[in-house]
Amino acid sequence: VIKLTQCRIKKSNASVYIQPNMPSVSADRHHMFEVAQNLIDNALKFNREGCKPDISVTATMDEESVTCCVADKGIGIDPKFQYRIFGLFDRLDQSYEGNGVGLALVKRIIEVHNGEITVKSKGDGYGAEFCFTLPAVHQEAEL
Repeated sequence: VIKLTQCRIKKSNASVYIQPNMPSVSADRHHMFEVAQNLIDNALKFNREGCKPDISVTATMDEESVTCCVADKGIGIDPKFQYRIFGLFDRLDQSYEGNGVGLALVKRIIEVHNGEITVKSKGDGYGAEFCFTLPAVHQEAEL
């Protein structure tokens, strides 16, 4: 995903930190690529004017699950609208490019893999952190 977005990363002068030795998950590779691509693309896109994007990709693991997080220091999401962020075609800010499908697709992929996704943000200007949790042992799922 980083190789695919390298031009956007360089163009925006973004800083991207990827935790070394991240745990593996048992999941569909293509779908997990889509999840990572959407989350990183959004972190690059929803950036504050005049600030270079600062993105962090981390993961933790326990006996039952793996939690992966993509955090940024972008425009943030007002807590009163966070429940809408994963809705299909539900764009909170029409001034940014996109069609409102990306996060709905991410949510669906994570749910099909028996996981869940959340967003945390203190609001406008405070950035956002998207975390998804997948079972440590993946069971086959269908989209």
